[in-house]
Amino acid sequence: MATEAKVIIKGENKVKQPLEDAKQSLNSFADHAKKIGESIKAALAPVALITGAVTVIKKATQELAETVKSGAEYTSQMNALKVALKATTGEFNTLTEKIRILDDKTTASREELFSYMQQFSAFGKNAQEVDKLTEASIILANVTGNTLSGAASALMKTLEGSSEQLKGFGIDLSNLTEEQLKSGEAADYIIEKYSEMSDEIAKNSPAQLLDNIGSTLKNIRDNLGAKLYDAIS
Repeated sequence: MATEAKVIIKGENKVKQPLEDAKQSLNSFADHAKKIGESIKAALAPVALITGAVTVIKKATQELAETVKSGAEYTSQMNALKVALKATTGEFNTLTEKIRILDDKTTASREELFSYMQQFSAFGKNAQEVDKLTEASIILANVTGNTLSGAASALMKTLEGSSEQLKGFGIDLSNLTEEQLKSGEAADYIIEKYSEMSDEIAKNSPAQLLDNIGSTLKNIRDNLGAKLYDAIS
């Protein structure tokens, strides 16, 4: 029995030693693999840095291009409006400043404001009259909860001598003559009677507040883009 036990132990030792050797070899290989991986990572770091820089530059270039494009569109819209109104530089500068003020009182886009202004100008109205009609449209929309499109349309009808559409907004101007309506007195009435209420509504509207933040950012971008466009054109 003693001889048999010695044989078994000796056999176990012969098997155990190769396993230990194999384990050390695997550990050694893992260490080498880790070092190789770290070396590769270090070697590729500059490449990753360059790739990241290229991505950033590409993104910045795209943003710059979009800013210039937005500025070009803004300049084009302003020039078209100035031509439509036949306004002097001084009159148009005053109107441009008023547009910024009106923009804070409506969630309609500035492009919509330009569109309505051009439509009002088609009735032969000058810059000051167009300013008044646009302001009255915004006030009417705010105090009645209707769209700016509907309000502007109702005021355009008054320029044709009819106040019927305004009745749908709860405003009866049947006491005004056709000539008074065509001269824009409906806008005078709306501004005088409802402007304070409209301002209060706009000031306390969460939707208006969020829209104003977006408009401010867009205005900054458009103005910057316009300057860049002027510089390269």
